[in-house]
Amino acid sequence: MMNDIPVFLPLSYLAASILFIVGLKRLSSPAYARSGNLVAAAGMALAVIATLMTPHLGNRGLMLLGIAIGGVAGVVGARRVTMTGMPQMVALLNGLGGGAAALVSTVEFMQVSQRAFTHGHAATPTGMIGAIIGSISFMGSLVAFAKLQGLVGEKAVTSSMLRFINMALGALIVL
Repeated sequence: MMNDIPVFLPLSYLAASILFIVGLKRLSSPAYARSGNLVAAAGMALAVIATLMTPHLGNRGLMLLGIAIGGVAGVVGARRVTMTGMPQMVALLNGLGGGAAALVSTVEFMQVSQRAFTHGHAATPTGMIGAIIGSISFMGSLVAFAKLQGLVGEKAVTSSMLRFINMALGALIVL
C-alpha cells in the first residue's frame, strides 16, 4: 500500500476503464452491441465495488441507497421505454450526466474556493468550467428531449431579448 491506498484499487479502476472502452467499441456493431453492454456493465460494477472498498470512505450507506434507487429506476425505464422512445431516453440520460457533472464541479469549486480563501491562495477556475459545461450539456439535452417528444416546436425560438440574455450570461461566465 502506498499512502494508505490498497494496490487493488488503481488496478481495479484500470481494469474497469479497459472494460468500458471494450464495451463501447463493441457497441459500434449491431452484432456485438448486447455483449458490449454486458462488458461495460461489468466495468461499472467493478468500479463501484472498488469505490465502496476504498478505505476511510464516508457515506457508504448513502451511496448504496443511491445505487438501489438508480437500479430500480433503470430497470423500470428499460422495461417500459419502447424502441421508438430510445432517442428521448438517451437525451435524458445524457442530460442527467451533464447535470451531475455540473453539481459535482460546483461543490468541488466551492470547497477549493473556501480553502483558498482561508489560506490566502487563489482558487483555480477549472471546477467552475466543469460546472458551466455540465449545465450547458444538461440544458441542451433537455431541449433535445423536449423536441424529440414533441413538447417544443421544430422552429427555432428567436428574440432580441433572448440574444441579450445570452450575451449577458456569456459575459457573466467570463467574469
